[in-house]
Amino acid sequence: MDRDRFEAMSIEELWALHTEIDKALAARIVAEKKELERRLEQARPSYGDSAFNR
Repeated sequence: MDRDRFEAMSIEELWALHTEIDKALAARIVAEKKELERRLEQARPSYGDSAFNR
């Protein structure tokens, strides 16, 4: 979006856009956090792992 388009928007339209962007970013953050937690869990040694018990 270019600057002129934002300037032409009402406060209500700008707030609605803000809310929409906020929700989209929050969903991305949640998905990324889940992925990072999954990867961290894979990287941790398990107690049954023979390399851990050496």
